[in-house]
Amino acid sequence: MGILGPVLRRLLLRRMTQEAAKRAARGLAKKEAQEAAKKAAQKSARKATDAAKKSRDKFNKNKKKSKQNCNKEGKCPLCGRANHDCRYYRSKAEIKKTLLRDAASLKSKLDPGARTFILKTQGEYVPPDYEVSHKIPLYTVPHSRRCTLDKAWNMETLPTTAHRNEHKKCGPTYHTFPPARKAR
Repeated sequence: MGILGPVLRRLLLRRMTQEAAKRAARGLAKKEAQEAAKKAAQKSARKATDAAKKSRDKFNKNKKKSKQNCNKEGKCPLCGRANHDCRYYRSKAEIKKTLLRDAASLKSKLDPGARTFILKTQGEYVPPDYEVSHKIPLYTVPHSRRCTLDKAWNMETLPTTAHRNEHKKCGPTYHTFPPARKAR
């Protein structure tokens, strides 16, 4: 093979490096597509957490203020509802959002019957033996600030027994949010 041996070797080597380069390019394209999909998912998750964080930050910022001054029409400057300095009525719209969110989520503590009940009633009614509970209780802030806590991010749908057990002595939320003390 004298002269043809080294020439053939060079040609084969070139062909092998070209094929290896093509394979590497295909692998890079796959990796780039996976990275782009991952970045898009992270971006959408970041947007959702930023929106929730903004709502929570608004709550924490307003939590420090204890007095609320209603505007001239007697409406709350935070939520626009009628003055709720002495009595606060929970928002039905936020409860509906919570019910529909929990019915769509597989991580919620709803059984299939409760899910179908919520979807059938379009979130208008709470299923029997279930409650919509606040993660941070409303009694931790004055009446005038309760509209900042009465949001879907702060609510979850729980079975009644689980919700009751949370508030019993040494339950999960008992020490974090002790029972409200009534003035005597």
